[in-house]
Amino acid sequence: MKRTLSTALLCAILVLSCLLTACNKAPALEKEEGSGFRNPKTDIVYYPASPNYSAKPFGAEPYAKIEFGEDSEGFQIYEIEGLDPEVYLVSNVYTVYCAAGATLPTLQNFPCERVGIYDTQVSSNDGNITSADEIAVLKNLHKSEVFIDRANITLYIMFENLENDWYDLHFMGSGEYEGIYYQLKYLVCSDDIIITEVVEDADNFSDFYPGVPYELMWETYGDEEYYVAKYNFGREILCDVATSNCYRIENSLLPYITPAQDADAGQVQ
Repeated sequence: MKRTLSTALLCAILVLSCLLTACNKAPALEKEEGSGFRNPKTDIVYYPASPNYSAKPFGAEPYAKIEFGEDSEGFQIYEIEGLDPEVYLVSNVYTVYCAAGATLPTLQNFPCERVGIYDTQVSSNDGNITSADEIAVLKNLHKSEVFIDRANITLYIMFENLENDWYDLHFMGSGEYEGIYYQLKYLVCSDDIIITEVVEDADNFSDFYPGVPYELMWETYGDEEYYVAKYNFGREILCDVATSNCYRIENSLLPYITPAQDADAGQVQ
C-alpha cells in the first residue's frame, strides 16, 4: 500500500513538473503581416526597431523565440534588464523589438548621459564621453544634411591604401530607455579623406558639402580639362549603420580613447 501511494505521488509530481515546464516554455512568436511577430500568450505584436538601436539580452532563459522553419535555428528573444517585456524585447543578435504602439525616439530626442566608445574587433570599452555638450554636438552632427555615402569612403580608403580603425559609439539610454543604446560607427583613418566632385560650372559654383573645407582646382584627364572641388572630410568620420550616411567630425574624439592615439602614425596603439 505504501509503495502504491509513493508511486502515485511520484507520478503526480512528474505530471506537475511537466505541466510547469510546458507553461514556462518560451513561446514561439507568430509571424504577422509585414514585419510584426505576435506573442500567442499575451496577444502582443512586436516590431523590429531601427537597426541603430540595440540592447544586451537579460536572463538565463529566453522570453520567447522566433522560428524560421526546421532548417533554421531562428532567434532567441530576451528581456531587457529594467524594461517591461510587454513593451521592449531584444534578440540574441541584439535586434530590439517594440510592442505595437510603442516607439523609440530619434537620436536627437534619445536621453543619454554617456557615449561609450568600443573597439569593433574585441568589443572593449576604450573610452567614454560624458560631457552633455559633447554628446549634443554628436547628436546635432548626426541630423546634419551634410553627409557622404559610406561606399565613397570605403573606395577612397581602398584606393589610397589608408590604414583605418572602426569603433562603435553607443549612446547609452537613460531614464525610461535605460538598457537600450543607439549605435553609430566611428572611423579613424591614417590620413585625411579627400572626396573629389566634378564642377560643371565654375563661375556659378556652389559647394556640394556646405561647411566642409575644399579646394577648387583645374585638372586635366587625358584630353579633357575641367574644374574639380576636393573636399577634406578629415581623418575622423561618423557613420550611420542604418543609412550608411557618413559625417565629418570637427571636434576630435581621439582624446577620449585610451591608450592615446599616436599623432605621427595616426593609429590607435
